[in-house]
Parts: sequence; structure tokens; C-alpha cells
Amino acid sequence: MATDRNDRAPHGAERPSWPSVLSAVAVRACVIFTVACAVALAVGTAAGAAGVAYGWSLLAASAAGAVLQAVFFTDVLIRGVPYPVRVLLFGVGFYGLLAWVAAACRWFPVDRPGAWVMFTAFYLGGLVAGCVAQTVRERAEERRLAEHLDRWKGGRL
Repeated sequence: MATDRNDRAPHGAERPSWPSVLSAVAVRACVIFTVACAVALAVGTAAGAAGVAYGWSLLAASAAGAVLQAVFFTDVLIRGVPYPVRVLLFGVGFYGLLAWVAAACRWFPVDRPGAWVMFTAFYLGGLVAGCVAQTVRERAEERRLAEHLDRWKGGRL
């Protein structure tokens, strides 16, 4: 649906759904939060505050994760790869990135195997939860599109 520069639908257009509005609000909240954190980190760095290196490492890992998502979940660089393979490639790449940053920035006691077990368990738990959520969302979207297609065919045939 086309909108004007203020994200308003033109007169007579379909109103956006609550899920799309909530999604847009969530994205905007994340952007505002990220900018606020970056400003706070910059001010903290300028003031010589302790602990800002941890924040910068999280911000850098997040930005690198976003780049990996763009690489593995769009067809810009990798074409024709099934979704499960994309998840596997992203999962391995992002785990490697996070493990490197965690070790380099000492996010946890890296010399303790139990810490790595917990780090890996939480990472895999998040990856699996994200995959399940995405699958549920895609199936709901497919059902919605199939219903619209059936209604369209019913009215046109």
C-alpha cells in the first residue's frame, strides 16, 4: 500500500493492520534505542567512563549480524539457496563472529568450558526460537495469501 511521507494511506485506501502498525513501531523503537545507545557510548567514551568497550563490542556485533542477515537472507549475493541452508550458514557465521567478539572483549570467562557451553546453549536456543517464529509467521502469511487468491479466483471465474 502506498503512503505519503507521513506514512498515511491516501483517501479511500485500505487501513494498515494492527500487526503491521506494531511491527513498524517496534522497528522504530529499535532504531531509536540503537541511536540512543550509540550516543551514550560516544559520550561515555569522551568522558572516559569505564565499561563502554563492552557496549561498543555489542553494537559492533549487532551491526555485523545485520550484515550477515543481509548476506544470507536476501538474494543479493546468494541466489537459489533453500531457507534451511541459509539458516545453517547464517547460524555458523554469526556464532563464529560472536565467539570471536566474546573472546576478544572478554564477555565472559573464556577459559571456563562451562561458560562456553552456556554461551552456545543460549545462542542455539535463540536461533531455534527465531526459526520457529519465522516458520509460524510464514505459514500464517501463506494461508492468508492462499485465502485471498481463492477469493479472487472465486470472484473472477
